[in-house]
Amino acid sequence: MKNTYWLIGPDNTFVQVEGAARRDQITSDGWTETTEPTGADEVWMRHEVTGVYSLMRAGALDAWQGRGWQYAVPPTRRTEQGVIVALPESVQQPQSAVADTPDVTTPQAEEPPASDEKEKPRGR
Repeated sequence: MKNTYWLIGPDNTFVQVEGAARRDQITSDGWTETTEPTGADEVWMRHEVTGVYSLMRAGALDAWQGRGWQYAVPPTRRTEQGVIVALPESVQQPQSAVADTPDVTTPQAEEPPASDEKEKPRGR
């Protein structure tokens, strides 16, 4: 049985890999070994049937694994700026992933209207 490792990329996304050889290969592309992600940390996943890659919040991974999503390292390519994730343009996060994942951000309060935008009293 191979050891499992968590890595964090330059863009603060996470991947899980099996085996020291795979870990070493990925770390040579700028990833760093780290601890397991939690909460809203984003983890790369791939659907076993469709082949679609997606970033999913660590706090919701158990539910998604039951729906065919598995840990995956996204495809990358080398550029002058370094190694970047290179997904096909057609690959997007499934809408259900957005809807089923709890939002952990705090909504901002609405700004009051500017003084010239305030509703004027109606004439009698």
